[in-house]
Formats: sequence, structure tokens, C-alpha cells
Amino acid sequence: MFEVARRGRADVMAFMLDLGFSIEVGDESNARALHHAAVNDSREVAELLIARGAEIDPRETHYGATPIDWAAHADHQGMMDYLSQFSRNVWTLSFRGYVARLREVLLAEPDRAKAKDEDGITPLWWLPDDETTALEIVDLLVAHGANPVAKSSNGTTAVDWAVKRGMRDVAQRLASYDRLEGGAG
Repeated sequence: MFEVARRGRADVMAFMLDLGFSIEVGDESNARALHHAAVNDSREVAELLIARGAEIDPRETHYGATPIDWAAHADHQGMMDYLSQFSRNVWTLSFRGYVARLREVLLAEPDRAKAKDEDGITPLWWLPDDETTALEIVDLLVAHGANPVAKSSNGTTAVDWAVKRGMRDVAQRLASYDRLEGGAG
């Protein structure tokens, strides 16, 4: 199935699924056919898999990445745009600037704004380079419960990261939330 996905053979994939192959079979790292379609920009295969009910955001174990992450790694903008319509991965939706989809996801599941990785990093660290879009995402995440003063395991904050990236307006916005919160963290 993975080779079929890599080669973009939607016709063969449909045949395999019709024969009873599991749509959710994973390789040794649990990457699914949708991962392989995404990284190889096999749009017709991705469309078929999603239409047939494939899980949208399964995480493989090697990188902890979802199919939209694999598309992003390969810089397949069209595939990212397609997958973003379905993904609930707040990290990549934030980093790639999918504000409208992020808004939909957080409206349905506001707790996703409070996500943290094992180092205490939140989606507030994962902002697009465009500061106008980044500011919109900051406001959206904070409005749904993201902690603007959360500290990572090494003691840094999203403000520190924004400053390091040269995102002055984002750093100021995040710092203003800190002042509103009274510096609590």
C-alpha cells in the first residue's frame, strides 16, 4: 500500500481497498498510506483514502508526525492546503498559518489550544513567519486557553522565542497578555 501511495496510483489503491486491505495498516513506524501519499504529493490517493475514511492525523513513531507534517516537510503546499481542511493538528495548522481551520478546530475542541509537548513548548512557539498572521493565531490560541506565560523545560517562554525570531510585534502581544495575567505563570 505504501508503494502504491508513493507512486500516486489511486486506481490500484481503490482496488486494494475493495479487496479488503486495511486502510489503517502502518509500516514499522506506524506511518500509514496517507503519510506516504502526503510526502509524495499523491493528491488523488490522499483524496481516495480520506473519502474511504482514513484517519486524518495518525502519528508515526519515528518523528511523531502526522500526514500534514510529512507534506510540510516536503514543502508540498497543495497537499498541505488539502489536508488542512481535515487536520486537527494545531501545531502544523498554527505554524503554517491556517487561521480559518485553526479557528474551526478550537471552536469545536478548545482544549487543543492548551497542548504542550514533552519540553513544555506550546503552539504559541509554533507561529508562521508572517507577523500579521502570527498575531491572529496568538489571539486565537490565547482566547481558547493557551497560556501565554508558560515556560518550557529550559525556562524560556513564547515571548523569548518570538524575540529570538525577530518577531517584535508578537513578543509585545504575548508580553501584554503576561501583564494582563499579572505575570502569573
